[in-house]
Amino acid sequence: MASVKSGVHFGDAMNVRTISYKSRMGHFNRQMLTKGKVLSKKKLSSTAGAGKIFSSFQLWYSHQLDVRPIFTKCASAGIVAGFGNLLAQRLMWDTDGKGQFVIDWKQTGRFVVINIIFVAPCLHHWYNWLSAAMPGKSIAPVLKRVFVDEFIFTPVYVPAFMGLLWSFEGNKFEDIPHMIREEWLNI
Repeated sequence: MASVKSGVHFGDAMNVRTISYKSRMGHFNRQMLTKGKVLSKKKLSSTAGAGKIFSSFQLWYSHQLDVRPIFTKCASAGIVAGFGNLLAQRLMWDTDGKGQFVIDWKQTGRFVVINIIFVAPCLHHWYNWLSAAMPGKSIAPVLKRVFVDEFIFTPVYVPAFMGLLWSFEGNKFEDIPHMIREEWLNI
């Protein structure tokens, strides 16, 4: 019997419970995060309808995060960014009734690609490093991680993201530093 160990911990508000599940790849023991409830194999299999489908998907997705973390996060980030961008386009569409809504597929594609090749891998490695460099669940290490994330990582990450986005939009590489300086306070 193979054991799958989760590296995700959300603190004391969540309890970690081990359940068994069977997939195409075999039988696994899996730590599930629950809010004070014990999830048993029987409980998961007796869930009806959409709940059963969601539980099965959740177990499958959790397993994918364990065995293919970067690939799974990249695919997830691409899907979420694509749908998020489509929703943003629809919400920001001029609703004065003069024009018909048209999806900008190039813009959606840019966000999908950037999230797959830059955002997901970068954040995966950053938060893994941050958790390893400053372990702990008490208030002091949590505040340290937040401080380092907000005041050291973010001022580098956000301009890098914006520069990549602007370069994908067709802006010249030599213009991007100037654009970042102009937009620094707005970013």
